[in-house]
This record gives sequence, C-alpha cells and structure tokens, in this order.
Amino acid sequence: SSGINAEWPLRPGVWAGSASETSHGATNCYMIDPHTGLTCNYGKWYNPNFVNTSSEGLGVYYPGVAEAVVTAVETHESLPYSWLNVVGWDCMVTEDSDIVFFEGNLAAWRCPRRLFLSLSNLIYFIGYISWVGN
Repeated sequence: SSGINAEWPLRPGVWAGSASETSHGATNCYMIDPHTGLTCNYGKWYNPNFVNTSSEGLGVYYPGVAEAVVTAVETHESLPYSWLNVVGWDCMVTEDSDIVFFEGNLAAWRCPRRLFLSLSNLIYFIGYISWVGN
C-alpha cells in the first residue's frame, strides 16, 4: 500500500527540461500517478512555458512520490492555521533519488489550475477544502 488515502484527489506534477539549476526554466510539465510514481499525463495547461511538452516524458518513473505525497499531507494536517486550506508543497528528486522538500507556497494563484484538472478535484475542493465545505 502506498499510504495514500483513496479520497485524496492528488496528482503531483513534475517540471522538467530546465536548462538552469532551478525549475523556473522548465519547458515540460507532467502529472504523476502518486500510487505508481509514473508520469501519466501532460501539464500543458499549467503554464505557457509548457505548451510544447514532449510525449517522451510520459511513463517516466519518479521514485519516492507516494512517500512525498504522504509527507506533504501529514505536514499540511499539522499546520496551526485553519485558514490555510491549500498549499503547494514543492520538492525535488536528488541525484541519489532522495525526495527533498524545499518550500510550501500559499497556493492562491495556482489553485484554480489544480481545481479544474478533473471533476473529482473540483468536488473535493468544494466539499472538503474550501470555505464552502467548512
């Protein structure tokens, strides 16, 4: 078992193809199945830089994704701020295949892009995360 709750509408993303040492120059974006660690869909809609995302990145395995998702959720649940409903937990895979978290972003600007990724994401947000559901 991955430890991931089946109710969580999670779809981690990976930004790839950066010519710089940061993700800010990334030109490809993929969604990752958190249970398998495999890239499973494009994220062309996420940012104008990703519109030409290559199909070569589909089916790529990212080790430790399930563990990273569980860590992010557990960290989020331990936050002392009830108003902080949505956080973008950024992490990276090191050359040794370790997952390292390096920041958490208040996800107000990115949230709409995640909400409409799927109908299940939107329903989950309205019912469990947003002010409407609380």
